[in-house]
Amino acid sequence: MRTCLRKLSILILTFCCSVIALPAATAVEIAETATSETSNAKTLQQISKQLHKTPHLLGKFKQQKILPQLPQPLNSKGIFALSEQQGLSWRTLEPIASHTIFNEQQTTTSNLAQSITTPMLQILRGDFQALQKLFFIQAKQINDGWQLILQPRSTTLQKFITAIEVFGDQQINHIRLQESNQALTEIQLYDLRKVTLDDAQFVAEFKSH
Repeated sequence: MRTCLRKLSILILTFCCSVIALPAATAVEIAETATSETSNAKTLQQISKQLHKTPHLLGKFKQQKILPQLPQPLNSKGIFALSEQQGLSWRTLEPIASHTIFNEQQTTTSNLAQSITTPMLQILRGDFQALQKLFFIQAKQINDGWQLILQPRSTTLQKFITAIEVFGDQQINHIRLQESNQALTEIQLYDLRKVTLDDAQFVAEFKSH
C-alpha cells in the first residue's frame, strides 16, 4: 500500500512540475517571437526610409518566365510606367509587342493577373503598410541593399502565389514571383527615373492603350 502511495505521489509531483514548466517555456517562445517581430518591423522601417519613392516613374524591364511544362524560359523586355492615379503601364516590346494597363479598379479574365495586380502596384509604390495586410513580410538587409520575402495571408492568394521576393537598394530592382503551379517569374527593373505628369513619354504610355 505504501509503495502504491509513493508511486502515486511521484506521478502527481511529476505532472505538477510539467504543468508549472509549460508557462515558462511558452513565455520564452512568446518573448522570442515578439523580439523577432520587433526586429523585422525595424528592418522594414529602415528599408522604407532607404527607398526613394515617387508618385510617377518610368523604367525598363527584362522578364524571364519559367514554366514547368516548357523546356526553355520565356524571355521578354519592354518599358513600364507607374502612376499614382492611373496605375501601371506594362509595355512589352520584344519578342511580341503588347500593352496592358493595370490598376486596382480593373477586372481581368486571368485569376493570376487579378490576384497579382494590387500587390505589384503596392510593391512598386513601396507601400509596405498596405502589403502587410495581404502578406506576411520577412525583411532582410543585404550589404547595401535589402530583400523582402512576402508570403500570402489569405487562402485566396495562396491558390495563385507561393511567395514574392523583392530586392532593391534606393530603388526596387528585382522581383521574383513564385506561383502555386510551380511557375517562376523573374523581373529585372533598370533605367528608372522620376518623371512629372507632363513628361511626354509618360503621357504616351497611358494614352496609347
